Amino acid sequence: MKPLKNMFSPVYFILKIALLFACPVISYSQPRLVISSGHVSFVNTAEFSPDGKWFVTASDDQIAKIWEVVSGRVVNSLEGHNSYVLTARFSPDGKMVITGSLDNTCKIWETVSGKMLHSLEGHTGNIYSVQFNRDGAYVLTTSGDNTAKIWEIASQKLLKSIKLIGWTQIAFSPDSRWKSDYNIFCR
Repeated sequence: MKPLKNMFSPVYFILKIALLFACPVISYSQPRLVISSGHVSFVNTAEFSPDGKWFVTASDDQIAKIWEVVSGRVVNSLEGHNSYVLTARFSPDGKMVITGSLDNTCKIWETVSGKMLHSLEGHTGNIYSVQFNRDGAYVLTTSGDNTAKIWEIASQKLLKSIKLIGWTQIAFSPDSRWKSDYNIFCR
């Protein structure tokens, strides 16, 4: 296999993890990455924390894992879903992770401890995308039930359900230029 030109790119690093997740021990030089235990099925998502210290992977093995970037070791295994975990995202401050699954639920986890903080239930279809808003107080989820839902994290309260036609992902606007409820941008 021919190596990629830029071994320090995030894409190369994620490819290493995604392609080699089931191998017991793998090491590389320049940079060195060692994976001592990984997922036992396909990895659907990999995302870095805002500070670049960790990354999270979501897998068909029903588990999301938080990895330390420098060592490549698993810091936490986020177990609690009853089906494939399709998506995972860090909060803007990196203190929480949200996961979405084929079990129609989203779960919010504490990054450092791996403790499940909340389980958001209300969708009747697979969860395709999850996102925190800019200050981390709200979560936006989209589902195969053709809805997007906005949740307040502190109360776990469903604030709004939006009917979607043909969309599987929508996002909070990164700034306040979008003048719609909760600053949502659809794509």
